[in-house]
Amino acid sequence: MKDNFWKNFHHPFRRDFTIFDEYVYAAEEPLEVAIVAFLSAKDPKITTQLMTPWSEQTRHTASFEVVDFPGDHFYVQDRKIVPDLVKKISEYLTKVKGGDFPPPLPPAEEETNASANGAGEFIQEDLVRKINLLEILEEDYPDVDPPPEDCVEKWTEQEIRAHFTA
Repeated sequence: MKDNFWKNFHHPFRRDFTIFDEYVYAAEEPLEVAIVAFLSAKDPKITTQLMTPWSEQTRHTASFEVVDFPGDHFYVQDRKIVPDLVKKISEYLTKVKGGDFPPPLPPAEEETNASANGAGEFIQEDLVRKINLLEILEEDYPDVDPPPEDCVEKWTEQEIRAHFTA
């Protein structure tokens, strides 16, 4: 590794390492979108086995795919591979735009997901108001730690305001 490389990239890498060190996974409802994971075929640490649990993050588990490309961990920077990578992404975008990807969920799963999420109901106006209030207060009070993510569902508007102004 050249000296100037580390000098130029030390701080961005350090921020990445900090994110990795501090991140704590918290289970949430699976996403309503399909997930396609890309990885390099020759990366000894990031393997298909490590990527497969991403399938749990989508309701479209049957559509989950792992696509590998030649090269090492930094394969996306290899100019010879970029056209293939762009082509693959373009193929997925074309399928999404055409309505072919992801395929519809099986009816039983759709009904289960709809009833679990209260689908078909409009978001309550007070919930939207609380979300807007939270965004404004987070901008107005950037030094205050954000409240729990579920505060808009569990707290009153007064409790949200009090969190920022206390």
